[in-house]
Amino acid sequence: DDRGNKVKTEYDKDADGTVDSSTTREYDDKGNILKESFDKNNDGTVDAIDTNTYDDKGNQIKTEYDNNADGTVDSSTTREFDDKGNATKESFDTNNDGTVDEINTNTYDDKGYQTKTEYDKNADGTIDETQTYERNDKGQNIKTEYDKDADGTVDSINTFEYNDKGQLIKTEFDKNADGTVDVIKTYEKDDKGQTNKVLVDKNADGTADEIQTYERDDKGQINKTLIDKDADGSVDEIRTYEYDNRGLVSKTLIDENADGTVDEIHSHERNDKGQNIKTEYDTDADGTVDSINTFEYNDKGQLIKTEFDKNADGTADAINTYEKDAKGLTNKALIDKDADGTTDEIHTYERDNKGQITSQNYDLDADGVTDNVQHYVRNDKGEQITVNYDKGNDGHIDVRYDYIRDDAGRYTKVDADWNMDGQPDYIREYEYNDKGQASIVRYDYDGDGLYDLSITNKYNDKGQVSQLLYDYGNNGSFEQITSYEYDDKGFRVKELFDKNADGTTDSVQTKTYNNKGQLFELHKDTNADGTSDAVDTYTYNDKGQYIGINRDADVDGTIDTAYHYTYNEKGQRVSMSTDKGNDGTIDSIGKYIYGDDYALMERREDDKDGDGTTDRAYDFVYSSRLRSEMKYDTDMDGDIDRVDHYTYNERRLLDKSEVDLNNDGVNDQVNSFIYNDKGERTLLLRDNVADGLDGNSDQVFAYKDATMPAEHNAGMKQLYLYGSDITVTISDEVLAQVANAENGNKVIVSHGRSNTDTKLILDGDNFVKTAGTETIGGQDYVKYTDGADHTLVVDPDISVTIV
Repeated sequence: DDRGNKVKTEYDKDADGTVDSSTTREYDDKGNILKESFDKNNDGTVDAIDTNTYDDKGNQIKTEYDNNADGTVDSSTTREFDDKGNATKESFDTNNDGTVDEINTNTYDDKGYQTKTEYDKNADGTIDETQTYERNDKGQNIKTEYDKDADGTVDSINTFEYNDKGQLIKTEFDKNADGTVDVIKTYEKDDKGQTNKVLVDKNADGTADEIQTYERDDKGQINKTLIDKDADGSVDEIRTYEYDNRGLVSKTLIDENADGTVDEIHSHERNDKGQNIKTEYDTDADGTVDSINTFEYNDKGQLIKTEFDKNADGTADAINTYEKDAKGLTNKALIDKDADGTTDEIHTYERDNKGQITSQNYDLDADGVTDNVQHYVRNDKGEQITVNYDKGNDGHIDVRYDYIRDDAGRYTKVDADWNMDGQPDYIREYEYNDKGQASIVRYDYDGDGLYDLSITNKYNDKGQVSQLLYDYGNNGSFEQITSYEYDDKGFRVKELFDKNADGTTDSVQTKTYNNKGQLFELHKDTNADGTSDAVDTYTYNDKGQYIGINRDADVDGTIDTAYHYTYNEKGQRVSMSTDKGNDGTIDSIGKYIYGDDYALMERREDDKDGDGTTDRAYDFVYSSRLRSEMKYDTDMDGDIDRVDHYTYNERRLLDKSEVDLNNDGVNDQVNSFIYNDKGERTLLLRDNVADGLDGNSDQVFAYKDATMPAEHNAGMKQLYLYGSDITVTISDEVLAQVANAENGNKVIVSHGRSNTDTKLILDGDNFVKTAGTETIGGQDYVKYTDGADHTLVVDPDISVTIV
């Protein structure tokens, strides 16, 4: 204007001669900007307006934001200044309701450089976080110290280094403020001062672990990113970007293995304000769009609707609609699962004055009645410390989780009360090393105050877990060790299992990955002899869910069994199809139906021959998140044919199952379970109705190494070894107890058809192998006696040792 004030700026972002956006300014007599009007697409219509107010010293003491230029102020910022014109206080009214929502207080040094910011995130008068800045002679920030809870102790430190041109060339991250740098990022610049390479040293050992190199067009826009994931000098992935005439990304082309062939394409369509309104995914870069997400915004620029066209046929398959509060936060989500125009589910959110969610209300059938509620309790730092679940929205808490944190905000203890009796049913505790890594995790499965399992985590110099040491019973000794090896890209490529912590590896799993970092092949070496005994190959959908496993059970290069999986919109697996022999014919199908309570499976339907007809179904009932009942409809006539009832021990392991085989209200079978210190099931003791459910086991099934107990086994007829590489020990005293007149003074010992390397140890002075045999199932079973006419009749494939 006549006074030299810049009243209008026009932006031609691609220099094509067409103005893309413009900003118009109005001034007062002192040259202060009173109003800025933004025409974001230069269509002649103002899209947003900022209005400023000044004090008599020319300090901008207030800015009002009209985000959609409708004449209504949407938010405002008020400022206070010191005598030097430094803004010492900023108050934010995020919804312009006249109430301050957040306050920042700033401190400056004698040179006018900001040295500290204190954040009062809910404007309650209490500082929630502080950041302190140290500067060099040029006023550049060279160190930022973060006190995330404003307790006076620094929680993390970032340090910055600049070159002679004042360009940032290095950032060091001390994540726990212990004086030791944890991560280093180094930046290389081009002649224009633009970053063209970032070297990431993930463990601050002086060696780069990942390198990203940027290529730019003549406008300085990054048009290609080359990612060297292991910093070995070879590019592992390339991302290429295309831009519209506003300088916004319109297309991303992903070459997942840097072989020169594009593997995936994401295309973006934007509105006049630059917001993404459509993303098209070509997941295999064949030129055909595979899925489309469409986005809709209100006049304030807030996302209010997302439509999902999962197969890109032009028809939406699901629609989510979002309602916003005065601060622009989502307070309701309406979910139309099949895009038929009818809401199927409603999620409502309640928030505190910091905008944090305090409760989520789930109306699972969109009938206007809340079905389930989750309540959240936070500490003064805003950290979640309690979650309460009200199933049924009856006002009674059904499940409660409590989280105890240390000063760094890390979990140190998690308590779960699954039946709301005031006593924890499950406890998990954490210890951390000086690098902030979880070094020990302890589990109390029944909340009795005694640890059932302690796992010690060891890490390599890159911060990756290298070993897990299992102490079952928390007795100070390790019973099992699992070790991990990684490749240069950080993928876990080998798992070595030492099942009894004797220093010898018992089995090995080796993994390879596809270009997306997904597990591709799993090689199982079951006896750690260096030879794979089985190979599983995985395939995935565009959501990263595995949808197929091809199993080569004998590593002959031929697929023996193929498994196919499907999922619902929540990501839950809803079906598994099995193709035995991989001949293209489905041999069986399992379908899974979930309830609304914690996503537990409520029903399973089996198509045993893959003909499309359900042959049997199971319905499940739960108590305290444990399955308490299972009902069988074995012929799909709608009638329940069998009912199983389950009870659990204090470790929440299955203790007993009572089986009513014909649903007449009378138990026909009772199964009791015995576990080792690792929580592994070792024995199943079965009491059949044939002898009147007398509390004694008629059959015993062994799954792991075990010693046969005498209790409840009088009259035992059969012992099954149902596991490979297991050993069962039985003494002569126990044999005398279990083999009595009721079963002809003998016990038959056999094993599963597919089980190998099964062993029986006979512990007693009087055990002898007899000359006689007994033919069972076409095999000559070997007889062993204790010298008192108590006999074991043993499958000849079972190795027997007398000690």
